[in-house]
Amino acid sequence: MLIQIIFFILIVSVIYTYFGYPLLLAFLSSGRKGSGDRTENDEANLPGIALLIAAYNEENIIEEKILNSLALSYPEGRLTIAVVSDGSTDRTDEITMKYKEKGVKLIRVEGRQGKTILP
Repeated sequence: MLIQIIFFILIVSVIYTYFGYPLLLAFLSSGRKGSGDRTENDEANLPGIALLIAAYNEENIIEEKILNSLALSYPEGRLTIAVVSDGSTDRTDEITMKYKEKGVKLIRVEGRQGKTILP
């Protein structure tokens, strides 16, 4: 008799995992507003964020990373992009400065302090 009860509990657990839980989530979320659509009011309430890109001699990929960061879907004026150049000796700083008009900031750190230390 005990084995039958344990077997029944295990079967119900498996059925709940695959069918019950997703149905419960669908039921609970049915009363919520929209499906993730943002409104202007929602965007006004988003916090300002800073995206720091730590770089050391990254001339081969820094432009691609900056373009990818500029393509983010975040309200204008609430996203700050800064490239922290850790004593780069290649064209990393020069490439970064091309995007100054688009709001990308260059923070130059001398002396190879590592990616975890900022000025």
